[in-house]
Amino acid sequence: MNYLKFWGVRGSYPAPFGSHMRIGGNTVCVELRVDDHILILDGGTGIIPLGNSLIKQDKIKDVTILLTHYHWDHISGLPFFVPVFIPGWKLNIYGPGNSQEEIKKRISGQMIDPYFPIEVETWLADINYLIAHKAEFEFGPFKVETFNVHHPGITLGYRITVHDKTIVYVSDHELGFLD
Repeated sequence: MNYLKFWGVRGSYPAPFGSHMRIGGNTVCVELRVDDHILILDGGTGIIPLGNSLIKQDKIKDVTILLTHYHWDHISGLPFFVPVFIPGWKLNIYGPGNSQEEIKKRISGQMIDPYFPIEVETWLADINYLIAHKAEFEFGPFKVETFNVHHPGITLGYRITVHDKTIVYVSDHELGFLD
């Protein structure tokens, strides 16, 4: 089964109102599934229903999450992504940073006292933080290339090639502000 599904498309904050649910009341999260491989683009609140969907199946227990940047609307769903709390799951989290420690620090910063009662140290899945300075990598059938996007802080865009098809994922790109 191959598909692309938008679990959240909102910016800044979720809008869980009936008027928004058809077009996406959650903040940004996109699932790209090819065969038995899942690539998740950003971890906004849309990753919560995606995680709830994933734990209902037994076949896939290895996913890669590509974070464009660490603004709240792109990572706020991660503390509620159920697979991180289940032993036997493997999550590769790829994002901007100069080291694995920096990526972990950026994600875990939203989950420390006094902001959140559960820290990443309680995650039971096998979590791997992957360094973004590597401009190209592969995950299953996906070939992923990164590039910089004009947005406050370090922000990445992704060019994903799979089975001779290409998808470009660019969020929060402020092209109009370039000179």
